[in-house]
Amino acid sequence: MIAQAATVLPRLLVVEDSPAAAGELCRLFEQHQFDVTHAQSGEEALSRLRESLPDALAIDSRLPDTSGDELCATIRRFQDWAHLPILLVLSADDPDTRVKGLTSGADDCIGRTDNSSELLARLRRLLARAEIHELLTEQEKLVTLRRAATTMAHCINN
Repeated sequence: MIAQAATVLPRLLVVEDSPAAAGELCRLFEQHQFDVTHAQSGEEALSRLRESLPDALAIDSRLPDTSGDELCATIRRFQDWAHLPILLVLSADDPDTRVKGLTSGADDCIGRTDNSSELLARLRRLLARAEIHELLTEQEKLVTLRRAATTMAHCINN
């Protein structure tokens, strides 16, 4: 019998204070192969980030202790979290709210009334883009190491 490799599900932190909305979002993401963790406030989200880094975040624009855009700005101030893909889920989907969210560090914004297919597509696009960025970063590190090794070899030979 051939053993199959376990599939690693993308880890998602959903930050949503409404139990009904949180339940709906978590179920949706779990049904579409995400490993979901939930936080009800900005403070709880930061605590969860300190415990374990997710692959992405879906943040409600209105939280009991902060706004979604303020939480995005806080997350972006930490070097270890600055690369995390953030999808801001807007309660009021107007251009000013979108601009404020994007300016504060969200990678994308979507209105709560938008359909689940678009929500999933946007999140998957953010994850794919983050994966490409990580691969490029690793390639840049390898190029730098190769250059350093070549320089060192040249210095040793001379």
